[in-house]
Amino acid sequence: MTCARVASLTALAVAASACLRQAEDRALGDLEIGVGAAGGVTFAVADGLAHIRSLTAGEIELRAQAPVLRITAAPEAGAHTAWTLTVHNCMPDAELGAVAGAAQLAVTPLGGPRPTVRAWQVDLPEDVDTVLTVAPPDHEQADPFRIAVMSDIQQGLDEVEEVFARILQDETVRMVLSAGDLVEDGAGEEFDLLEAQLEALEIPFYVTVGNHDLWRGPNQWRRRFGRFTVHFDFKGVAFSLVDSASATIDPIVYGWLDEWLAEAADRTHVFLTQTQAPVTDPPLRFLICILIQGAEQMQAPPGLCICPRPRVTLVVTNIEKASAN
Repeated sequence: MTCARVASLTALAVAASACLRQAEDRALGDLEIGVGAAGGVTFAVADGLAHIRSLTAGEIELRAQAPVLRITAAPEAGAHTAWTLTVHNCMPDAELGAVAGAAQLAVTPLGGPRPTVRAWQVDLPEDVDTVLTVAPPDHEQADPFRIAVMSDIQQGLDEVEEVFARILQDETVRMVLSAGDLVEDGAGEEFDLLEAQLEALEIPFYVTVGNHDLWRGPNQWRRRFGRFTVHFDFKGVAFSLVDSASATIDPIVYGWLDEWLAEAADRTHVFLTQTQAPVTDPPLRFLICILIQGAEQMQAPPGLCICPRPRVTLVVTNIEKASAN
């Protein structure tokens, strides 16, 4: 083997290693989402299901990636007590509950500028942790509901409000899930346009990342949406929105999936991902086969799927250049 050939193979191996390392870095970064401190209070969002967009003494602003948020507020001596909590991408009918020890705290609803932005005021005690729960009142009722699923909106971002308007015609749809590729090349101005378009959507928009979203690195995504891989439960249904944007699912994420699959073994489990990996890749194929058992074929326009039977296990995967035997 020539030196040039060895050098070429070495460069390829280094490039592949770097690609895999990017997926690992994103998985490890997910563990840091939803934690911050100000005014003598440390806030921690369970499972990183909301990104802290701003945090100052007396005010915390979150962007939710799930319908139900549980936030622990741990005070230090002399901590600030009067707090305003604002949640973006919130269920329109969400309520805030606050429990400190065995005491239920008084909460003042402040409304919001749009259906998906809600705010509340609450006084936190200085001597005990408080658990704040943001959730719609029916979140534990295991009755039917509807979701919309979409992906690859990057080339139609200027007109995506037309799709949102169609979704909103059905008042039974509770949320929109996206498999990524929200923007074309990861530029900040593209994400700005996306967020402006999302203001027209009157229900929450929960997402995992696509490869186009990362073309200029992960920071734009992380500072706007938080986690790249998200798992939550709503009305008895498990949802896993999984990062496969680097043409692989990182081993760390596979470990999480093992736990999520086991926990929801006897329940409906919706799995959503954007992948360029071939379906014949053994780990990915195994995962898809597990989750697709019992699924029914559904007809829908390209790019949009209104899911009529949430109790049926559903796999949504945007696979580019995929092959299967």
